[in-house]
Amino acid sequence: MSELLYEVKDKIATITLNRPDKLNAFTREMIAGWAGSLAKAQSDDNVNVVIVTGAGRAFCSGGDVGRMREGEPNALDGKNGLWEGVHHVPKQLEQMDKPVIAMVNGLAVGAGMGMSVMCDIRIAAESAKFSTGYVKVGLVPATATRSSCLGSSAPPRRSSSCGRPTSSRRRRRSSWASCSGWCRTRS
Repeated sequence: MSELLYEVKDKIATITLNRPDKLNAFTREMIAGWAGSLAKAQSDDNVNVVIVTGAGRAFCSGGDVGRMREGEPNALDGKNGLWEGVHHVPKQLEQMDKPVIAMVNGLAVGAGMGMSVMCDIRIAAESAKFSTGYVKVGLVPATATRSSCLGSSAPPRRSSSCGRPTSSRRRRRSSWASCSGWCRTRS
């Protein structure tokens, strides 16, 4: 099973993070595929828009912390290698002249939340939950998430705590406006 799916249909490129058993936590291979898929969509004249979504009940839960421990030659080098690689996606997003839409279907945690914020448009299902989550795994919050929020056309009026998830329902009530829209999910 491929960790990342790429499909073009009706001038829409869809990138699906495909590790539902791990809540779409990304690996080095997934990040390379994600950045590569964005570049492929950018250069394809048959693509007008890109959608990024996650398989299963999560958009993306950030980096696969379990795999960070498998680093070479030690766990710290493994973590650093993953975090250096993760910057390929934001760099590619900055180069896109086609709109990129994050369809957030569930959890968006840590760098997964950061990746959704970096997209041009974010549409969240009622089941969506957003959290920076870094504190819970002993990491420092990403600066990319914060700077993307500050640079967005709809900056949040309030920010959530580093560990507490914000649901789409609570966000609507608090006017936390970083999502472009909300949608009801089908049962």
